Amino acid sequence: MFLAACALITFANLPALTAEQNKALSPALKQALKDIQALDGPEAMALASWLSGEGRSKLKTLGATDAEIGPARFNVDRFGEAPLGK
Repeated sequence: MFLAACALITFANLPALTAEQNKALSPALKQALKDIQALDGPEAMALASWLSGEGRSKLKTLGATDAEIGPARFNVDRFGEAPLGK
């Protein structure tokens, strides 16, 4: 999880994309990148925990629901302390 958290923190501190790079991104991806950059410490750590395959419990502790997190993805929801639906 530490590496995923570092990756999120590093990502959040990256410089803005150039206009040319920005043109290549879809509107949905642009919004997702803005949302990730706006996360504070506990939110970033909860997201890193989920992306590291540790389950959804830390996201749920912050008030997220399964409906908000979305359907199970890759292996992040298959293992860990709080699998999908719990």
